[in-house]
Amino acid sequence: MVIRVVVISAIALLGMAHPTAATQSLPAQSLTGASPVKLHVNFKRKSMKLHRQSEFDIYATPVVSTNGPSVHYNSLATVQDADSKFTYTLLDGSAYLTTTDAFDVETVRCLPPNTLPFDEILPALNSATPIPSASIGGKSIECASGNLFKTTFSGDHYAICALGEAGFMVYSSDLDIAVEYLDSTVSISKPVLTDTSAACEIDQKLTSLTPTALALVTGSKITSSHSRMLIEEAHMTMEATSCETCMSTPRPCIFLHGLGNPNEEAELQDTPELTNRKLGDIHGHAPCCSDMQW
Repeated sequence: MVIRVVVISAIALLGMAHPTAATQSLPAQSLTGASPVKLHVNFKRKSMKLHRQSEFDIYATPVVSTNGPSVHYNSLATVQDADSKFTYTLLDGSAYLTTTDAFDVETVRCLPPNTLPFDEILPALNSATPIPSASIGGKSIECASGNLFKTTFSGDHYAICALGEAGFMVYSSDLDIAVEYLDSTVSISKPVLTDTSAACEIDQKLTSLTPTALALVTGSKITSSHSRMLIEEAHMTMEATSCETCMSTPRPCIFLHGLGNPNEEAELQDTPELTNRKLGDIHGHAPCCSDMQW
């Protein structure tokens, strides 16, 4: 569930946005010039995968309102595992999950709004604070532009490197996201629900953008006047991505795999075959286990 929230949060990169009074001096085309974007998500921890994939792309297309300086993003991401294809769609504030099995049979359902923190995305960009440097596990984050920021989303800390027209990079202990501005619009169609739901709930809130957030959305230059509006903080330190060694004496481990499994084996098993689709393969993620049985 945590990984899914991270993914859908990235898919929901932006809900609704309009410039604050602080941005009114910017050119009128600043917001209307927002480009479609591609987000390349890379999970860095071995234990973090979505449908067995550690990397995937998200495409988002802006829709600018005709009656005011506001915009929302429609987004799409497709992830393929061994048996099925999963397509996450955010369209006009409603979230859908389309599952296509090995026989090309599609099922479409709504994703509950209360599991998707849409309203936290833009505030995270708005609260971005400039920092002189950042590191993960003692390794420095390189930001060629020098426009490095820090922010917090869903309790996790992130560093953002703004690269102007080239996009921006997001770094954390758990994942990296490379945001690239696209020249052409990505076509996103409304999925047809296959369950008994009449329609998916809409979770879309209007949020004001600070100059820094607007620059990240549009790829415009972050001027020195914008930087002076924020108080630069100290070096940002994030924990290492993985723990390779055990801090205590390794011991044999026994894992119980009774979740949804009506069959009980008479003896302990040496492989996690019965849990792969439920809990994943824990090998490589338990440095304090000298031996594993299920």
